[in-house]
Amino acid sequence: MKSIISFDLDMTLLNPKTHKIPNSAMEAINRLRKSYYIVIATGRDMDNYFSRQFRDIIQANSIIHSNGAKITAGSEVIYETYMSNSLVKAVLKLRNGKIYL
Repeated sequence: MKSIISFDLDMTLLNPKTHKIPNSAMEAINRLRKSYYIVIATGRDMDNYFSRQFRDIIQANSIIHSNGAKITAGSEVIYETYMSNSLVKAVLKLRNGKIYL
């Protein structure tokens, strides 16, 4: 039975200077893939335009997107949640400790 190994993207897999995944990191992931399920856990939505390239390079078994607001296994969305409109409005009104209308 395989275990799970999880990685963040920013400041972990991505080189902050080049904004690329180093070959050494990909080699390590590919070696780990034999014994582990590869999971990306990130604050990013890995399906958006700016992150898809990394999703496609890594080819993780599962992804925890947007700090847990969406979870995918392969191409299947297995969990997704959204903030209600009323909560978004309340947050905008309280932005920076000031009330905005």
